[in-house]
Amino acid sequence: NTPLSFEIQLETGSVTETVDVVSGGETINRTDATIGNTLGEKQIGSSDQGRNVVDLLSLQPGVTKTDPGDGHDDQRSGAVNGSRGDQSNVTLDGIDVNDQQEGLPFQSVIPVTIDSVQEFRVITANANADGGRGAGAQVALVTKSGSNEFHGSLYEFHRNTVTTANTYFNNLSDVERPKLLRNVFGGSFGGPIWKDRFFFFVNY
Repeated sequence: NTPLSFEIQLETGSVTETVDVVSGGETINRTDATIGNTLGEKQIGSSDQGRNVVDLLSLQPGVTKTDPGDGHDDQRSGAVNGSRGDQSNVTLDGIDVNDQQEGLPFQSVIPVTIDSVQEFRVITANANADGGRGAGAQVALVTKSGSNEFHGSLYEFHRNTVTTANTYFNNLSDVERPKLLRNVFGGSFGGPIWKDRFFFFVNY
């Protein structure tokens, strides 16, 4: 689902080959007018977005995340390049997973764990015709699949009041830190069912 451009030049040559590996900065998108970003598995895993993958949208240029003040997110809590928060479009493996009732810009109606996502793609402006129905961001999540080798993981993420800082205004008013206790645990496992042809991957 990503347009690619290959410039191939065929020439006659000898048996001797020379391979030069050259690294460089980002190249200009000459395929279309879309503006966006793609994050891989390592970047997703190293982010701290409350274990919510769609919230990576808040880190993109042109995205504003605000708090409506009542402690609950709603469609006014974010905008992408001036569009309303409920104009974002979120898909999981090409299937619509938007929260149609609340219209939340940084969430999916299905809880998508960080450990199950292979790729996070977002277009924040000038989406193509296949981008979706919203005028805001086009967020595409791609889940992991198994491979020819067995791989797995076990994890627990723990947060509590002791390791959490208080807010500036709470400290100014001598208000204690709010109590916090979170334990997120789980595991993942994937591998081959039929080598080179059929794989499985599960995450809990």
